[in-house]
Amino acid sequence: MRGPKAHAILWAVALINIGATALFLSFDGSLFGYEWLSYVNGFVGFGILFLSYVLRPIQVRRHYKMNGISKFEYQWSADETEIRSEREGLRSQFNWTSLYLATETKEHFFFWINKIQAVVLPKRALKNESEFDTIRKFLAKAGVKVNA
Repeated sequence: MRGPKAHAILWAVALINIGATALFLSFDGSLFGYEWLSYVNGFVGFGILFLSYVLRPIQVRRHYKMNGISKFEYQWSADETEIRSEREGLRSQFNWTSLYLATETKEHFFFWINKIQAVVLPKRALKNESEFDTIRKFLAKAGVKVNA
């Protein structure tokens, strides 16, 4: 699961764990006799946040460095029917209508081909806000759902 829904679930689980820890530790310890379990529960809550917001981004950056993905300069182009990306030795193109979903973030457009694979278009590859609007219009015309 991705996107805002996944982040909401992640935060809910982490906050429930941390809240339960605070609640259980507010008792004198004789109520349940499992004070150690409260500490473990709190560490799980903080661990979920740490893994998601610290370790995962580090892992992603390392993956891109190891695979040499960030070394290449991609050329992007789009029209009313398709989007294309090219780099030395590689070319891909997708019809707007064949996209499963699109996600727009502050820095990227993600064009989902299926639930697992996406074509990522960094917004820095576009010149200005009017090009962002053009991409949004192409997606709307093709009937592709866009998550912001």
